[in-house]
Amino acid sequence: MNIIEWEPALSIGVDVVDEQHKGLVDMINAAYTLASEESNPMQVNRLLAQMGRYAVLHFSTEEQLMKQAGYAGMEEHKAIHAKFTKQVSDFACDGSQDRPLAVFVFLSTWLKEHIMGMDREYAVEVREMLESKS
Repeated sequence: MNIIEWEPALSIGVDVVDEQHKGLVDMINAAYTLASEESNPMQVNRLLAQMGRYAVLHFSTEEQLMKQAGYAGMEEHKAIHAKFTKQVSDFACDGSQDRPLAVFVFLSTWLKEHIMGMDREYAVEVREMLESKS
């Protein structure tokens, strides 16, 4: 059972970022499925922690591309990444034995809104920078 589906509308046209976004979608769905099936809460927490680590790698990729492109909104974008990373870390470390499914609604909604909003904004400049290098 999935809470979020990858769809072409979520693509920002930067291949490496799109692939990482797909990975985040897969991790959210895997954790949601485990939580929905009332699996071992520690498995869910481990998967959330893994997702948090992957998000840090992903955000680093995005921020490096923004820096290379000279994106003016990079500091604001980085601050939002930091806030999200802390929220995911808090979810993974809270020791909850009863993971509310609302956590996964938050994660899936945040990711979709972030991709469709802020990521689309920087993607224009990153695509132009990448095209000028090829």
